[in-house]
Amino acid sequence: MDSDKAFQSKIFILILKIIILTAILLFIFWLGMFIGQKKGQFRYARRESYCCNILSFYSNSRPNFLPPEHLKGMLGKQSSVNTYGIIGRILKISDNKLVVLDRDGIEKTVIVSQETIIKYFQKTISIKDLVINNMIAVIGEPKENGQIEARFIRVLPQPENNILP
Repeated sequence: MDSDKAFQSKIFILILKIIILTAILLFIFWLGMFIGQKKGQFRYARRESYCCNILSFYSNSRPNFLPPEHLKGMLGKQSSVNTYGIIGRILKISDNKLVVLDRDGIEKTVIVSQETIIKYFQKTISIKDLVINNMIAVIGEPKENGQIEARFIRVLPQPENNILP
């Protein structure tokens, strides 16, 4: 009978609520750390492979003359770059890849697949219709190697005053 009273007492209920609240807060803290670690791993992999993505796009093999260690100081803005989309000017076009120069002067590699939708106003076009110096907006998924797999590309009208690069 004393145990029933102890479980129903206000102090026991208060202690139980505090324990449950603490457990919930610890779980939320752990979840935040887990998500932050995944984002950090992605950004680290993107940063480490950035130069190889850009420079290997211009040549068929990985450049031996410029390893990632030499670019670490030059890529200060790289970790805060929006990796899900880009607006910029096309620098190079290949069969299924584009190199785009964004507003910050950072070159990004965009992978164009069969599922990628490319629009010029209302007209759907293909990668063959794109030309160097076209302004484009890309929406896609980031890859761990720093490239963006395009889901949608919109060809933008050329700006009159060349605000973008």
